[in-house]
Amino acid sequence: MAFQRDAASGITYLTYHGQRHPRLEESPALTPSDVEGFAGEYCSDELQTCYRVEAHDGTLVMQHPRYGAMPLTRLWRDEFSGDSWFMNVEFQRDDTGKPVGFFVNAGSRSRQNHFVRRYSRAPTEPQGSAPAQNCN
Repeated sequence: MAFQRDAASGITYLTYHGQRHPRLEESPALTPSDVEGFAGEYCSDELQTCYRVEAHDGTLVMQHPRYGAMPLTRLWRDEFSGDSWFMNVEFQRDDTGKPVGFFVNAGSRSRQNHFVRRYSRAPTEPQGSAPAQNCN
């Protein structure tokens, strides 16, 4: 791994195994409204399961009947990771910027499992309500 620097801005890219990767700019902090915007139920017809994404104190938490509550940590932009062995989540947005789904990656075992947003959490729906159910 080699870092390329310039005098004005510091590190500009790195080279790793012969591939050049540009420096990623810092993602702006998410506001509470931004975090709430991810809330909703996301389902995969292929995997026949759903996850409920909830906002708790400015943090995203995924709920699943089998795995329970899984807090998500923001990595960059709309990409998050969880403490479960399989959890790397990249949210997808429509042309208006609204989250409409996400992809889950589990390392080399399973990649690009697509989940579609079925509904947003209504403002009157209590947080911490029952976890999402399997899609059947």
